[in-house]
Amino acid sequence: MRPLLNLPCSDVATDKAGASSSSSSPVEAVSSPTSSFRTAYQLGKVLGVGSMSVVRIGTHRLDGRRIAVKCISSDDEELREATRSEYALLRSARHHAVIHVEALYFNKDSMWICMDICESGCVESYVRREGVLKEADAASCFLQLLQGVDYIHSKRIVHRDLKPANLLLKSEGQLLLVITDFNCAKQIGDSGARMLTERGTHHFSAPELRFGRLWNERIDIWSSGLCLYYMLRGELAFNIMDRETAKYMIQYARVPAVCWDGVTSLFQNLTLQCWTIDSCDRPPAMELLLHP
Repeated sequence: MRPLLNLPCSDVATDKAGASSSSSSPVEAVSSPTSSFRTAYQLGKVLGVGSMSVVRIGTHRLDGRRIAVKCISSDDEELREATRSEYALLRSARHHAVIHVEALYFNKDSMWICMDICESGCVESYVRREGVLKEADAASCFLQLLQGVDYIHSKRIVHRDLKPANLLLKSEGQLLLVITDFNCAKQIGDSGARMLTERGTHHFSAPELRFGRLWNERIDIWSSGLCLYYMLRGELAFNIMDRETAKYMIQYARVPAVCWDGVTSLFQNLTLQCWTIDSCDRPPAMELLLHP
């Protein structure tokens, strides 16, 4: 087994003390035959469970530093390649609202992505535990979400699975939001901005996915609006998979009536902009960042 730190020439390798060193060639840290992820880290409690992975606390055996570890147990090469792609994509990202990863370990049937830990959990679990966010906190978190989305879109990356469970929180005087779980993400070229393949969680899917139409990065804007509504109301606004809801959207080109109790008109307007049915009219993240 060996830890994989196979980085592009311009990337930065970070050691356990937080120091950084640049390299003019790809960096690969190779362990000795007796070394492994499990000799470097002790796995602790489960932080979250996905369809193909489990995220657990990892504690470094030498210095006690705590991280989050995404554990994938599979020998399926397609899944392993997707994990390598997710890691490479995140290693290239440098933004406060995008999860930072530091290493990928693997053997023939398991993989471990080591990343920053967010002690407050995801938005979904936080709201269930603490209740809905105050508007000031929701505004701050949504601003950070839009900043992260704007950043990945500027790099031609579509997340494709934004939802409360994939938005992590840190509490450092204020709530800090971090986008995670890029296993559905796609980095696209200029000529491939519109795609047909469907990924992500259906209840947070944009109409163009639900109706089998061509789509682009603005599917992330639709999902961001659903995440904002969840922060404010603690529930899904509507079920896009419901046949009658889908028919209504097609017929009237707008979302059905939702409950806005306790939500100010400013937030209603912002959310509804994200839920613009026609993706061509749906504002990009950079435009929403200008919203008062």
